[in-house]
Amino acid sequence: MIFFDHFRMTCSSPGETCDMLAGVGLRHGVYNEGLLLIPDSLTSKQILAGWQPLLGDATVLAATAFGDIFFWSPQFEAVFFLEIQRGQSTFVARSLDFLFNDFLVKPEIREDVLKESTAERLIIKLGRLGANESFIAEPWLRRGGNGSIDSYTRGSLIVYSNLVATEVINSMKHT
Repeated sequence: MIFFDHFRMTCSSPGETCDMLAGVGLRHGVYNEGLLLIPDSLTSKQILAGWQPLLGDATVLAATAFGDIFFWSPQFEAVFFLEIQRGQSTFVARSLDFLFNDFLVKPEIREDVLKESTAERLIIKLGRLGANESFIAEPWLRRGGNGSIDSYTRGSLIVYSNLVATEVINSMKHT
């Protein structure tokens, strides 16, 4: 699997890998000190709980160090990328194999989407991410934050994702 030429598990966690990911040879855990998280089955549901009104019965496939999410949509039978602060998702692929072995391994995707160099700087400054953590800018970018290195802290991906989902959904009600 090409994915493992570029990503190394640096922290494992208890739980079970969702069948969809296990079927393509992946295990849940933290990769490259937090650049990418592949959540266990329960955590996947918890991360997207707040997004359920918008995304339906989606499954988290991976999350970036910044809480952005790659998810599987059973409704569209496809992989999408959710930019959490924007509350917008973008089609990525119809295949998990393509996501992990073609898309995520490209240098330009690692830099532009995963924000690898920024994540590396934050790992040096704040330490490697553990299971279910992400780097969170304070204030959030959607609230006028600038995303400078000094504005980031480490926090719970589950809490962060659901708080942002609540804000995104509430803002849609007022527009």
